[in-house]
Amino acid sequence: TNFVRLELEEMTGEEAGLLGIDELNELGCCCSIQYVANNEWLKGNEEKVAAFMRAVRRGTDFTIEFPEQAWDEMCIANPRLRTPLYTKIFNRTMPYFSRTLLNVERDWDKVGKFCKHINILESSFEPSEIYRNDLVP
Repeated sequence: TNFVRLELEEMTGEEAGLLGIDELNELGCCCSIQYVANNEWLKGNEEKVAAFMRAVRRGTDFTIEFPEQAWDEMCIANPRLRTPLYTKIFNRTMPYFSRTLLNVERDWDKVGKFCKHINILESSFEPSEIYRNDLVP
């Protein structure tokens, strides 16, 4: 949605801004990034997940501390991103980067409400019963 909004902004010249994933349905703003894994797989791969989360943390810290260098590295890895539009998308999303990867209960509740709203979760499902922070550095 946000990429499309910025594409429209680029085409029309009118500022579109960014939306939280659930703002369209008046469910509030979601501030933490959530990584989701199959529970059975996770149980057998916690070391891999912890290593992945350490790598995500290092990348996030680098991006926050050195955004221009991080963007340049991203464009080297994926040259098609080196356009004014994708640069604008990157710059506009920077304020949403968090210094912590910890999950926040209110965000899981909001995402759960949104997922129920679009019928990808059953109404009885409680996200607060499954989210965890113990593998987050």
